[in-house]
Amino acid sequence: MKHIIGITGANGNLGSKFCKLFRNKFIIKKFKGDIRKKNDINKWLNSSNFKLILHFAAIVPIQKVEKNYSKALNVNHLGTKKLINCVKQKKPNLEWFFYASTSHIYAPSKKKISETFKDQNFINSKDNGYQIN
Repeated sequence: MKHIIGITGANGNLGSKFCKLFRNKFIIKKFKGDIRKKNDINKWLNSSNFKLILHFAAIVPIQKVEKNYSKALNVNHLGTKKLINCVKQKKPNLEWFFYASTSHIYAPSKKKISETFKDQNFINSKDNGYQIN
């Protein structure tokens, strides 16, 4: 029996590649709503009995982020936070949640970002909201 998985960002670079590579191994339930809208998230979560979620939804191209930083913040940070809060409420027995982060969780900066980069401009660093207990 194939596992049922939920995936956000299925039309993006990572999500579409994942769907193509694993379409024969999993039953994939794509999120087709707006990650910024709680009702869209809850409708999707209630629509299927998946036990794991792959969260790829994000605005990634730097040009798009710089052009509309507010939208990128709402999708990349607040959308993810809404998704996690809805998952905690609607899918408390979720077995696995995978979040593919982007570099766009930092305030705009001309500094180069690497694996060891440390910056005090991490969005909402004291309570970033990316926790599922």
